[in-house]
Amino acid sequence: MTWGRFDENENKAVPEGREINPAYEIKAGDILVSRANTQAYVGAPVLVGKTRERLLLSDKSLRLVPSSAVDRRWLLYFLSSPAARRFISKAATGTKDSMRNISQKELLKMPLALPPIGEQRRIVEVLDGHLSRIDSAVQTLKNSRIRAANLRRAAEQLAISGRLVESGPLDQSVSELIEGVRRAIQRSGTAKQKKFSATLSEEFSSIPAHWERLPLGALCLGIEYGSSAKAHSVPAAGDVPVLRMGNIQDGVIVLDSLKYLPRDHEDVKKLQLSDGDLLFNRTNSAELVGKSAVYRADLSAATFASYLIRCRLAPGIEPDWVNLCVNSMEGRRYINSVVTQQVGQANVNGTKLGAFPIPVPPHGEQLRILASIRDWKDTFQRSVVAADRALQRAGHLRKALLAHAFAGGLTSREPADRIATEGAVRDCTGNPLDAKSRKCPSVATGGPMGFRDTVQQEFDF
Repeated sequence: MTWGRFDENENKAVPEGREINPAYEIKAGDILVSRANTQAYVGAPVLVGKTRERLLLSDKSLRLVPSSAVDRRWLLYFLSSPAARRFISKAATGTKDSMRNISQKELLKMPLALPPIGEQRRIVEVLDGHLSRIDSAVQTLKNSRIRAANLRRAAEQLAISGRLVESGPLDQSVSELIEGVRRAIQRSGTAKQKKFSATLSEEFSSIPAHWERLPLGALCLGIEYGSSAKAHSVPAAGDVPVLRMGNIQDGVIVLDSLKYLPRDHEDVKKLQLSDGDLLFNRTNSAELVGKSAVYRADLSAATFASYLIRCRLAPGIEPDWVNLCVNSMEGRRYINSVVTQQVGQANVNGTKLGAFPIPVPPHGEQLRILASIRDWKDTFQRSVVAADRALQRAGHLRKALLAHAFAGGLTSREPADRIATEGAVRDCTGNPLDAKSRKCPSVATGGPMGFRDTVQQEFDF
């Protein structure tokens, strides 16, 4: 159960042979409330529409069975209102946000200002109209975020295939660039050049004739694993941060949840990061393994943990260019083709990383493409920020509408409306619940007064 949505396919099977109480079977029209969940979702209500047979209420859920005096959709909207959410938030128990609980006893104490049934239905009709338009706008905004992400990926694909910018005069041919890279590697006395499979290259898009495609290992001065030393969370004076796999997010380094090593630790001296080092996430979940980011010296002095691999690129190979290639859709296809799975963790070792096929344009063209990609990303990011702000406003508007509706301000009372009655919510057997009954979850109802008077007495809007 999530806000406003019931998914009958989210279920687990009862073991064969277990005795089943048919009273717990979920029926169309039931209002279910999440009894145990995170702080955001505890007490979240949902109205069951069409549902399969033999689907049972779990012990993490409560069921409300309204009488004919209560419109089901009105009650559903009320339980989603700011007043109801405030009540549930205060009444829920539990020391961790990851699991809060609302008991039947506490839910029964919730004050409910019950208008006449006719006014309930008018409130529902008006809310349906307003909220459906908000929901439509929200979906449009979410779709715009998806389109922005797709356009970004498309721009990156055009970039690494040489179709994003036109080729200009060459300041240096790619063969000259590669020869310079080869000499730099020889002078460093480190990496062996590696070759990737010819069949593997067929999975990648074609590149311009003046480009080359080479394994990453042939472009690096060194590829090495990080420190396996145990780092600590509380830094002392002079300690050096250790970048870990969680610090690589969406192609950049984020300095959150850092751990530290003493500055005089041998791994700090041996593995201190330099500006332009490419960090590669070699071990993580299947969707995150293989992500990379470029370290920049203006972040802080740092080293890196053993779940990361450092690639130090030769002069003439822009780290941001390689980072773009690794995090592209083609890069993900390569990672998925070489990844190994070990007890819930996916792994790509240094040898497979060294065979990563990187398209290599001349250095000047690398710079022009990267400048164009930065402009595109700025445009996409502005659209995402605008959509996020609009989504936030839509959430505030939804809450304001619900608050206004249950303060009696959204509709007017008509002379034909009957006064709301007691016992409007019934237990699982259909009997009205009184103040002493605790058989099923329920809510208190308003008294014999009109809706607006009851609201003023029982809620502080």
